[in-house]
Amino acid sequence: MHNTGVYLNRIPTEILCHIFSFCLSSPKLAGDGYYVYEEERPSTEIALSHVCHHWREVAINDPSLWRSFRYKTPRWKRDPLNRFGTYLDRSSPTSIDLFIHFNFSSHEDMTLLSAAALQVHRWRRVTIISEDNKFNWSHFQLALKDKEAPALEYFSFRPSLFVSAHTNSGHILPVAHLEPKIFTFGAPKLAHIHLDSTVPYFFLPPLTNVTTFSLDAKYIGPSSITWRAFLDILALPSITSLSIGGEVLL
Repeated sequence: MHNTGVYLNRIPTEILCHIFSFCLSSPKLAGDGYYVYEEERPSTEIALSHVCHHWREVAINDPSLWRSFRYKTPRWKRDPLNRFGTYLDRSSPTSIDLFIHFNFSSHEDMTLLSAAALQVHRWRRVTIISEDNKFNWSHFQLALKDKEAPALEYFSFRPSLFVSAHTNSGHILPVAHLEPKIFTFGAPKLAHIHLDSTVPYFFLPPLTNVTTFSLDAKYIGPSSITWRAFLDILALPSITSLSIGGEVLL
């Protein structure tokens, strides 16, 4: 539908985009330091792009409207891979924010994670949560290992891994050194990190420039970091806020 005669549609595109930006719901920081995305039906960017032909054209060509991708199972299970591709195309070339929450594992979820891993160079704020401690994260860890995350500022990862002190391959040792196990090619802007206690075993990101670091034990299990590693965290040059909860230290 064309509404060229409507005065609102005579507003310059730059100003209309600025107005649209105020309609977006920014992720809120909860008391525990984690970003929480409000669930919307439909998403603001979708609603704006379905008002009229003019608004749709402006919205689709405004990358800032599409830089935040949210996915939560099972409620948001609406062809996530194609939807993710659409958001990537429309948000290009800006950095992207991801909020991914799995309540159970599926092939579709792993495919989405694989697609997200290919965009590490565009990650800005990323939150990944899983309630399924049987989810196989090995492929995702490998996909993130030898990567650089040049735009990443915030990383929250709570995979709910089940870690036993003993495995088929031997004894699981707590982390004694802070060498990164993902983003090993660097994440120079990464300042805010929130992890559950299982993450350091396999997914520890670079901590060089971190200012806020949170490590929480969701499940009772083997300690994930040694006292020496804890002292190294305290010695990080930029650290200003540190939170460690539960049985994390050895």
